[in-house]
Amino acid sequence: MNQNSPRNWEITEQRVLSEAELKSMLKMIKPFFDQAITQRKDRHVINDYMTIRFASLTGLRISEVTLVRIGDIADGSIRVVGKGKRLRVVPLGPKGKALIEEHLRLKAEILRQPVGPE
Repeated sequence: MNQNSPRNWEITEQRVLSEAELKSMLKMIKPFFDQAITQRKDRHVINDYMTIRFASLTGLRISEVTLVRIGDIADGSIRVVGKGKRLRVVPLGPKGKALIEEHLRLKAEILRQPVGPE
C-alpha cells in the first residue's frame, strides 16, 4: 500500500489569521523592520514585512503576492494569476496603493534596488 497515495492524505482545514493575530505578528516584527530601515540593510526583513502587509491588505495568497510584478498593477487594481492559473483582478484601494508606493520608495532609496516593470 502506498503511503503517499491521495487516498491516504489527511485533509486539513485552511486557516487564516484573525485581525488580532495579524496585528500581533506585525507588532512583533516591526522593530526589526525599523532597524533594517535605520541601518539601511537587511532587505529580507524589509521585503518580508512589506509582503505580509500587502497580503493582509489585498487578501492575496503568499504564493500570489510573490509573483506580483510592477507591470501587473494598473488603474488602482492588480492582475493576479491564482489557483488553476485563472486570472483575476483585485482592487487595491487607497491603503494598498500607498503601501506599494512606500515599498517602491524603500526599494529605491534604502535598498538601492532597481524598480521597474519586471
